[in-house]
Amino acid sequence: MVGAKPVFVDVNEKGLINPNLIEEKITHKTRAILPVHLYGNPVDLNKITILCKKHHLYLIEDACQAHGAMCKNKQLGSFGKLGCFSFYPTKNLGALGDGGVIVTTDLKLAKICREIRDYGQQSKYIHSRYGLNSRLDEIQAAILRVRLKYLDKENRARKKVVDWYHKHLSSVNNSGNYHLFVIRSLKRDHLKNFLKTNGVESAIHYPISIPEQKIINLKTCPKAVQFTKEILSLPCRPGMTKKQVDYICSKINEFYEN
Repeated sequence: MVGAKPVFVDVNEKGLINPNLIEEKITHKTRAILPVHLYGNPVDLNKITILCKKHHLYLIEDACQAHGAMCKNKQLGSFGKLGCFSFYPTKNLGALGDGGVIVTTDLKLAKICREIRDYGQQSKYIHSRYGLNSRLDEIQAAILRVRLKYLDKENRARKKVVDWYHKHLSSVNNSGNYHLFVIRSLKRDHLKNFLKTNGVESAIHYPISIPEQKIINLKTCPKAVQFTKEILSLPCRPGMTKKQVDYICSKINEFYEN
């Protein structure tokens, strides 16, 4: 929308941007690096921060799945110039509808963001820039203020579920954290169908890499493409019981034994 061109960098085995491949993509036109903390897993912020300083670039964190996640005793979303969070209902901190927030310690950028979200208004009826109607309504904000108090507790509950999974699936190549628990399988589609026939719902986050989307249509990230063919999200939420996790894991192991 601002005329910028996205330049894609392939992922590592965890589905996160590979910091070792970033610098070769940087040119005199580059303005920012926008890593995604996929499933709430932190990218290598140390290497990326060094690159941003070296090339005078903005670090903008996509922390939409990383509510409450930490790296070096610091919250994800607070390392960059801007941090972006989603409040979609399925997120760790979710509202009852669509919503999100941008966080920054830069007062100038905060002012710009506030204007963009409100039709570009710098004051009532005075429009200084292009803008949107992206204001979070008061009811959603009130709900989120209450839910925020329980974020850490619910993240700990998710971690307990993930720990149960790890005890059973040590032989399975897995990645993920408390937002989603994601395994990788070369037989992903067959496994998904097998689980469904045994009463276990699973999902694929995400089936198509961004460069492959029709609006872009690039073949620049082969590892990301392979990643999308193998990933499978298993049930992971606060309130799950050990018995439920044990059952899911038993079915996965049964699938591989056969």
